[in-house]
Amino acid sequence: MAVQGNDLPKVAGTQVRGKVYHLNLRIRPEIQHLFDGKTHLRGSLHTSDPKEAQREVERRKAELAEKEQAYARQAEVDDIVSHLTPEQRAAYDQAGGLEGLLETFEHLRNGALPATDAAADPSDTAAAEESGIAGDTGPGEYGDQAEETRWDSPGNDHGSAPSAPDEPDDLARDPDEIEAIDENWPLPSSALALVSHDRSDMRDSETEYALFTLADLLEEYALQLDPDSAQTVRHIVRLFTEYHGDIAFDELTIAHLDAFANAAHGLPADMMARLADGTHVRDLPYAEMVAWTVANQARPMSETTRFHYVSALKQLMAFGVPRYRRGDPWSDYRLQIVRREPVEEPPRREPNRFAPSQWTFAGAMARAFELTVLLLIAALLYLLWQSRF
Repeated sequence: MAVQGNDLPKVAGTQVRGKVYHLNLRIRPEIQHLFDGKTHLRGSLHTSDPKEAQREVERRKAELAEKEQAYARQAEVDDIVSHLTPEQRAAYDQAGGLEGLLETFEHLRNGALPATDAAADPSDTAAAEESGIAGDTGPGEYGDQAEETRWDSPGNDHGSAPSAPDEPDDLARDPDEIEAIDENWPLPSSALALVSHDRSDMRDSETEYALFTLADLLEEYALQLDPDSAQTVRHIVRLFTEYHGDIAFDELTIAHLDAFANAAHGLPADMMARLADGTHVRDLPYAEMVAWTVANQARPMSETTRFHYVSALKQLMAFGVPRYRRGDPWSDYRLQIVRREPVEEPPRREPNRFAPSQWTFAGAMARAFELTVLLLIAALLYLLWQSRF
């Protein structure tokens, strides 16, 4: 049963966004070229059930491991080919590379040859025999077997080419099965287990999660920004994505921007405030950031900052039009600014200087000194007035 709310259990290899699990698996550098250079495999799993999310993560891990093994086998074949002599390499290329050798091997196994090989120019055959693979092998080795099969197959005259059998559906076979067929095959069994050199099938499983989002567009947009501005926009896009979840860029509407702009009222004004463990508030997930604002009665985000958030998102959307979608749904959006009435401070009253609460020892001594001076002046004036008579 799906877990409701934002408190979803943690599942390794996922992130929680928009109350659902999202895939977040690292792609090893050696196979990142199969995923257009991406470092992580991401995308919504469309579930809030931790068990279902765990099963999907395990399935995707197995697919990545399979691709890594296929790439390693291909690298092994490439290494073997790189050590061939020029003559052997020429014969290898003439045979059509690994796929051609695999096809030839299948035909040899079935006791027939491709029509193209049988109808080949005898001079080419002689050149191939002199240059390497067939000519360099000793008696009883693979070269003699190939020649015997080529010219002495039942029902095959020297001047006619045998009919080509149907091309095998799958060129990838079990290594043990292949070794049992012919122990003298010149390449290792792991090479025969390779899938076709065309790796389009490796990409099929990725297309399910190939979702181009606002965050993907940001990677291109950030190249034209200075580092500080790029960091600010990344922070805004992260909050937008955590609020809505992963949404395809061409499916964003004005309603998404308006909902986020209204939800930004709950974000704190001081993003650089620190928690007890030293974490900045700006680094918290969206839901935890709002919860922190409420729990600490922090001052909410100002209207000016909210306006900057919306403006940054609108500029990012405009950058992706018309390259990644038709029309800009956010161009006509106008943020509704909430005017806050200024709070008038009550008039300040001058404190009563003679109130007992205002008395201090220094103040009392100053008052006594002032009174003494006044009495001395009064006495002096009195004496001067008496001296006139």
